[in-house]
Amino acid sequence: MDNGTVFQSYSSTIAIKHKGITYLTKDFDYSVTTSKYLKQFCGKSAKEIKAELKNGTTKFKMLE
Repeated sequence: MDNGTVFQSYSSTIAIKHKGITYLTKDFDYSVTTSKYLKQFCGKSAKEIKAELKNGTTKFKMLE
């Protein structure tokens, strides 16, 4: 993705921000530490993101 920002934890890609959407991998809530830095990256906790995904948010998308 051109002009995207990637969040990695150790050797795993966790999330990618691109054009106002944060794309998440299945590992986005892998650990307490990953969740802590994810919140710094996108401003929401893993719990808040899960709720938004459940409600059909357009800000977060799961990568397949």
